[in-house]
Amino acid sequence: MRVASLCALVVLSCALAPEVGAEDRLAAASAYMDALRKGAPRNACIAVAVIDGDRVRREIAGGCKRKSLFQIGSISKTFTGLLLADAVGRGEVGLDEPIGQKFGSTVPGGITYRELATHTCGLPRLPDNLVLDDASIMEYPYVDYGEEQLRSFLESHELGEKGTAAYS
Repeated sequence: MRVASLCALVVLSCALAPEVGAEDRLAAASAYMDALRKGAPRNACIAVAVIDGDRVRREIAGGCKRKSLFQIGSISKTFTGLLLADAVGRGEVGLDEPIGQKFGSTVPGGITYRELATHTCGLPRLPDNLVLDDASIMEYPYVDYGEEQLRSFLESHELGEKGTAAYS
């Protein structure tokens, strides 16, 4: 399996612009892809999805194949933050609520949702029980890391300094 070294993933949704038809969004996505291609390295992989209700239209360019795999990387922080904001807006959680209230007592130090979202909770960038010594694992470091491993890490980890922003 191949993971693209450079990826631009654009999702255009009807919910964001219901007055614009799917075909217009696909045309806009194609134009955006053309602009990306001009400045991208030769082996770049670009994938675009236009979502219109239950319909999904995809377009790929560059080194992509229909079954190319992508590592989502740091952009997941944006999605996580948006989901947290949505949950706070619906009253499901509070920013200063300890996450242990929802996920059990294995979470150390009363870490709050705000601290997680602002990277000030004292957790390290990577858990110390994430195995990174095998070359094949480096390409997909989290493939075998699940809830059991995360809970084990949290049960044994002592938090670093809280309140200081750290990359995560």
